[in-house]
Amino acid sequence: MLCAVVVVAGIAAEYGCHTTEPAPVVEPTLSSIQTNIFDQSCTAPGSCHGGDPPKAVLSLERGKAYQSLLFGRIQNDTALKHYSGRVVPGKPDSSYLCAKLTGMLRPDEGDRMPDRLNSIPQQYIDAVKQWIANGAKDN
Repeated sequence: MLCAVVVVAGIAAEYGCHTTEPAPVVEPTLSSIQTNIFDQSCTAPGSCHGGDPPKAVLSLERGKAYQSLLFGRIQNDTALKHYSGRVVPGKPDSSYLCAKLTGMLRPDEGDRMPDRLNSIPQQYIDAVKQWIANGAKDN
């Protein structure tokens, strides 16, 4: 039995599965979301939302994310018909960011993000939704 556990753990490690460390707790604040989600999954080297200019138009870099999310225009024409903005303070269901993170998208509204990963943990998505529901403050 111990051999089976060691083999499974070895396979998991080889394929990038990290089973020993729990995901950090993400608070529903922009600073926590920035540190634990955007910096790790969206603006890291080789990602789409970092750099000057970012490959994917939307910058999620520290110091730029708030302005981009609250005041930037949705680039997807289909999504423009269904969402009031990238982030709509107090309205996570009207925020394109929530649809992108959950994958609850209509045809032609783009892909789930982050696209190079399967998804982010549900607790991270819940923190983003709560941040938006709380007014999407620059905190």
